[in-house]
Amino acid sequence: MITSGTMRRHAARASLAVGFMCSFATAGLASDTLSRGSLPDVARAFEDAALRVNDWQPAEPVRWTRPIFLAIADGGGMRALAPEIEASVRQMAAIARISVTRVDANDPRRNFVVRQADPGGRAACRAGIYSQAGHITSVEVEIWLGGRGSVSRCINHEVLHGFGFRSHAHAAASILSYKQTRQTDLSAVDRVMLETLYDPRLRPGMNVASATSTACSVIAEKLRVPARDAGAFCGGREPAGRQVSALSGRGRSREHQQ
Repeated sequence: MITSGTMRRHAARASLAVGFMCSFATAGLASDTLSRGSLPDVARAFEDAALRVNDWQPAEPVRWTRPIFLAIADGGGMRALAPEIEASVRQMAAIARISVTRVDANDPRRNFVVRQADPGGRAACRAGIYSQAGHITSVEVEIWLGGRGSVSRCINHEVLHGFGFRSHAHAAASILSYKQTRQTDLSAVDRVMLETLYDPRLRPGMNVASATSTACSVIAEKLRVPARDAGAFCGGREPAGRQVSALSGRGRSREHQQ
């Protein structure tokens, strides 16, 4: 279910409530080896996951540009999961080159909060991303502990959302794909996407069309695609599948729930 919330001054709110519904058919893991020929697939995965909100709406890139202060709630079964959650955040922050400090759940500096999902609510893991002008200001993650699926998959999926991926890469071998239900950790595609989103050439709040072309060039470089071939594929590349309107993200509120 996708709903739109109310506008909050100039702050853009992107709240993704993403659940792992165990009824999805289990897919075998695709190869985790990327080659030059992977460029179209990885570029498309990046567009789908980083330049959209809620699987359809084109949106400017958002990312962390300030230190993360991680707070993990100490309730239910969260105490046992805290080391894995912190390791997940630190793993992705290292790739993004963002510092992480673990703080108390009540620390006023907290800006990345992880808690248990309400046992009486919807059976899903969720991530809420709050941003302003392309800069992530805070993230809230809820971990559902009552499902039959992998809690590790839930953690890594939602934490990756919290680094600026407000949509999914369903067609890719990615932790952000609902089809890759056996994928429990970051794949090679996920690592390249994360490196690309935090590459200095891709600026927070960048125009969607420019971000699409720039990201493609960055990915081509990471896959060691010859410059001539990369230029032919990426030059003037437009977001696939939909006409892009001018989106500023300011004063917008978005929610995604499954």
